[in-house]
Amino acid sequence: DYISNSDDLKIAMQEVANKREGIYSKLKTVGLDIILGRSDELTNGNLELIDTGSTGRGTNKPNDYDFDFIMRIDRDIMSDEGRKKSLLDKISEAFPGIKIESNGNIRDQKVTLDNGESVKIDITFVPKTDKLDYSTDECIKDRLSSIKRLDEEKYYKVLENIILAKEVLKECYKPKHAGGGKAQGGLGGVGIENWILQNGGSFVQACHSF
Repeated sequence: DYISNSDDLKIAMQEVANKREGIYSKLKTVGLDIILGRSDELTNGNLELIDTGSTGRGTNKPNDYDFDFIMRIDRDIMSDEGRKKSLLDKISEAFPGIKIESNGNIRDQKVTLDNGESVKIDITFVPKTDKLDYSTDECIKDRLSSIKRLDEEKYYKVLENIILAKEVLKECYKPKHAGGGKAQGGLGGVGIENWILQNGGSFVQACHSF
């Protein structure tokens, strides 16, 4: 009861990885000291850029290149308007024309990579602390990683089932917090991922148990 096309999925995941690396590269070229993903490094000055969206878990819909990032930065930068403005200026330098919200975050902005391709990015800024919260997206990522360690073939089948569920339900799963008047009270992307995982990774089984 799995829908399988692992070769196409692997190609799509590599394409996402290439685009993510393109985003990182643009930010690094303007002099930002970036660590990719979470780290235990607490020295001042470095930044952590963490892909918290479906692109970071391999569960994004085909050709969906919307990247949701959290950027963890030092508290002294967060609390210093001058230093935070300098950081945002560098991001604007990396991605000319980008719009930054009044709260300093970046939402649904189209940016161009060095190869001319365009992607959309969200960046939420949070203070870096010595405490690591175990977020929902990290929980799902760890569950998928466990499946991959135990059975790589099943791992790709589970991803394919999650993506299929999103494709089928894309018109009716917008969560209550969805913007632009699109809220429908649905599960949302992460909700669908949890739903499929709770049903053995099978969209068919999930539908039967709904």
